[in-house]
Amino acid sequence: MKKSSYRANRRFELARMIGDRILERDNEPLVPILRSYTYRQKRQRAFAAQLLCPFEHVAEELQRDDHSEEIQERIATRYGVSPMLVRTQLVNHEFVDRETLGRF
Repeated sequence: MKKSSYRANRRFELARMIGDRILERDNEPLVPILRSYTYRQKRQRAFAAQLLCPFEHVAEELQRDDHSEEIQERIATRYGVSPMLVRTQLVNHEFVDRETLGRF
């Protein structure tokens, strides 16, 4: 699979920041968007994924039993996100096995 584009990464990071502001509690300070795995950052990632590439639409676009890399890339291009985001959505909704993320 192709690596994600700079534009897709920037859109994802911006969506994470928007999600952080919307989901913030108790006037939490704005913190840098990091690559660690705190609950807050998991929440940011989930918000960004659903905002940029709603799974309901992804599920409609998938062919019945074909979750191939080509289809995932087509969906990623259509929504302006990385193929990894599409694959993660498929794993999280149990369309494909978690082991497939390791092959990415």
